[in-house]
Amino acid sequence: MSYLRRLKGFIEKDYFDFERPDINLYNFHPQLRILLIVNGIFFNNRNSRIRLIWPGGSILLCMLAVCLESMFIYHGLTTKDYSFATECFCCFVLLGTMPVVSLSVLKNKDNILDLIENMNENFIYIRRLESKYRAVEAVSSIYGPPLAYQVMFTSIAICLIAIQITQKLENGILDIRFTMLGVAACLQMWIPCYLGTLLRNKAFGVGEACWNSGWHQTPLGRMIRQDIIIVLLRAQQPVTIKFPGLQSIQLETFSSIMTTSYSYFNMLRQYS
Repeated sequence: MSYLRRLKGFIEKDYFDFERPDINLYNFHPQLRILLIVNGIFFNNRNSRIRLIWPGGSILLCMLAVCLESMFIYHGLTTKDYSFATECFCCFVLLGTMPVVSLSVLKNKDNILDLIENMNENFIYIRRLESKYRAVEAVSSIYGPPLAYQVMFTSIAICLIAIQITQKLENGILDIRFTMLGVAACLQMWIPCYLGTLLRNKAFGVGEACWNSGWHQTPLGRMIRQDIIIVLLRAQQPVTIKFPGLQSIQLETFSSIMTTSYSYFNMLRQYS
């Protein structure tokens, strides 16, 4: 239990000295450097080939696993073991995401380092509105390909999982494995959509805060009316995670994916 309390204290920063003069993003979140190093981003020797060992090995293993899952899917379809084929397809989608994420991170290494430095400056001094727009653009360029990959395949995966669960329920069996896969497939799409909606609402809240700041009640507020108008106009442009060929990642996107999955489900049920 003591280890759990220490872990909880570390996560909640119970023992962090907020009065220390050298506080910055790196000593407040030391796990950030570890995460980036594992993904092949070094802070000192940025172009070292050693940084490619772990990501390269992970990509090779994932590609091997994807090839094996493709063989398993083919085997399941030829033997008409659709339950096995569906499970292999879900693993194929999940494993295929990992190389896309790793390659996208390595390709945008400079953007990530610039973003981390900008976050560190904002952490020490003040968070500026424009920096958040640049941060969202960086996130879109880095995680856009994996999200596009998820959006393309998630509706199919959820549909196939629902088919397997329904067939087992008709026989009076609740398949825990496919139920957990279905929940995981929904969650891995719902989380980025929820964060995208939260980000959009926070950006709209900037304009509402400016409008409700009472600027019209004082002469000084009337002097900066033009500046407030500029902020209001900029705040009306939604801040969303976008990628070419991909709709904005919001809860509306999640609803559309679930609707598409249900349409596929009904279509397959009619023809089965």
